[in-house]
Amino acid sequence: MTVSTAIFTVIPMADSCPGPAKSNTVTVNPLPIPAISDGVICVNQAKNVPFQTYLLDSQLRNATFIAFRIFNRVFN
Repeated sequence: MTVSTAIFTVIPMADSCPGPAKSNTVTVNPLPIPAISDGVICVNQAKNVPFQTYLLDSQLRNATFIAFRIFNRVFN
């Protein structure tokens, strides 16, 4: 996985007069590739409750992240 950067340059306009250009560099991190070590999560289909779970290694650094899961096309 490689971290990349993108540089955006913005030139403001007021009527037809350009202002000073401002460049910003944005760091673009690769998407994590989460993996389940045993490869299976078992769910009680009637109750939509897992009865065999695993710790999912998201390969993200320790920080504040919000994660969602989709099961049967429903966000949980």
